[in-house]
Amino acid sequence: ARPAPAAGARVVSHRVCGINTVVQLHAARPGAFERLYVQADLGAERRARLAPLLGAPPCAVATVPAEELDRLTGGARHQGV
Repeated sequence: ARPAPAAGARVVSHRVCGINTVVQLHAARPGAFERLYVQADLGAERRARLAPLLGAPPCAVATVPAEELDRLTGGARHQGV
């Protein structure tokens, strides 16, 4: 678990989606993800590209249906991530 923010600290939360964006952000800032939502029927090739993130602390992985990703991203092109 991440430490609690200091008193008066501002907590910022962002959502990113799309396989390339997620992979590039992880390469630039390992540990930046708190939770990764992965489409349940994500193809083997895309799942392999995500392998370095899957299970990398402190990143929790949630496997969800495509409809849930659609809802979470507001309909953006999430590519299963």
